[in-house]
Amino acid sequence: MVGSASSGEKVQVISAYALRMTCFFRQGHTVLILAGELDPYNWPDFRRVLNTIRDEGEGSLIVVAAPRTYLDSTNLGALARVMKTLRAGDPVRTVHLVAPDSHSYVNRLLRTAGLTRVFPLHATLESALAAVSGHETDG
Repeated sequence: MVGSASSGEKVQVISAYALRMTCFFRQGHTVLILAGELDPYNWPDFRRVLNTIRDEGEGSLIVVAAPRTYLDSTNLGALARVMKTLRAGDPVRTVHLVAPDSHSYVNRLLRTAGLTRVFPLHATLESALAAVSGHETDG
């Protein structure tokens, strides 16, 4: 993806500040796996990856937050901006989040802030893929 990945090929981008991002395509959609801390130090790396996904990605964006992933408000705002630009280009494209651990920071943050209406939240990548494909939702 970031560069020249073919469908299904994983591309890993490692930030210098305790963040690993892995991006690949699955079932016509872009999947971004985050592991680590998304904070002001690695915001430029995260923004660069999101901009590439916006410009070169396929379908909707599914962001998978690995256990113990931290997401600050700056990076949450970056996700909101990419959602807005995805929808402006194609109203069907959206951003879904996967937080497998119901007690994770990302899961609690989205639920407490009422952001699950903006970013549908799923327990598994498979359920998010089904939702973006119009088959089901578990948000």
